[in-house]
Amino acid sequence: MKKIILILCMGLLFSGCTNSSNTDDTAERMNRYEAYYNSVLDNERFVESTDFFDVEVVMNILADGSYRYDIIIDNPRIAMYDVQAIVVENDTVFAQMEGMSASFGIFNSGDYVMIPNQVNRELGYIKGIDLSGTVDQPSVDLKMVVLWRDSGRINQQRVYMQLKGVYGQVEPENSSSEEYSSADEENLEENE
Repeated sequence: MKKIILILCMGLLFSGCTNSSNTDDTAERMNRYEAYYNSVLDNERFVESTDFFDVEVVMNILADGSYRYDIIIDNPRIAMYDVQAIVVENDTVFAQMEGMSASFGIFNSGDYVMIPNQVNRELGYIKGIDLSGTVDQPSVDLKMVVLWRDSGRINQQRVYMQLKGVYGQVEPENSSSEEYSSADEENLEENE
């Protein structure tokens, strides 16, 4: 009987330590999230593109009339280990945020790696990242930081980017032979 009570006490002791450790880990990740968020707001120099990877913003309208932005980061040109990112919408101060901002790699368990031409999800080698959020307006100013470590996982690099998402913004397509005027339409009808 004493052995059973001793085992139960030890089980409670170990589970208490585990829960404390998980709480500490979550608090540490939340502190890092806030620090990265504020670093974006405090930064004064941003780029719109980088030689390290491709980045694109896509906006879509949702059924409820709100808009969803997707920041797609892919096609890495260098090895990027322990990739993390966070987005700030419309220069919103951290204390005034409603909900969580789009982020990657801060709260996830495991390390994510982007290496040119290598994908293996089981090992954490990913093709790219999709950071998404919803806004009420058809355009949004987006600032973000993307962080990663080199292959030795010693040196950390950061890229601060400023992007704009605009719903309905379509790149002009090359004119094709399928385009024709009403005069062309009349000629087509006459030739039939």
